[in-house]
Amino acid sequence: AKVYITRKNRYRCCSHSLQLDVEELQARVDVGNKTNSDIFVSIHLDSFTSPSAQGTTGYYYVNGSSNSERLARYIKEGVIEQIGTYDRGTKTSNFYVVKHTQMPATLLEVAFVSNPKEEAILKSDDGVKKSAKGIFNGIVRYFSEL
Repeated sequence: AKVYITRKNRYRCCSHSLQLDVEELQARVDVGNKTNSDIFVSIHLDSFTSPSAQGTTGYYYVNGSSNSERLARYIKEGVIEQIGTYDRGTKTSNFYVVKHTQMPATLLEVAFVSNPKEEAILKSDDGVKKSAKGIFNGIVRYFSEL
């Protein structure tokens, strides 16, 4: 597989935050669209005001590619199998990066950094490797069923 990184800088805002500039989000979408990518996967860490919020969520745009729901579900399930998080479901969204791509797309919330147990998983080398393996396994499953 050839992987294209849509951004290299790190900051606290999420790509589905209303605070981000549309140009910044469009630049990410453009990477996928201009490279004729087969899929678009946006990886995030969730947060909430309550430390009890937990789990992994896969999002997709309901009016997007017909395969987006399956991609979101398989990647979410792959992560859950690896790190044992609660299944928050596969849900529709209007997040910019999944709405404006021309290929199957998902925005994955791996786990909650605001939950002490999940934060510990995400901060460990083993947790990061298992999360990545789950994403990989979901992608492999997606392509194996085309």
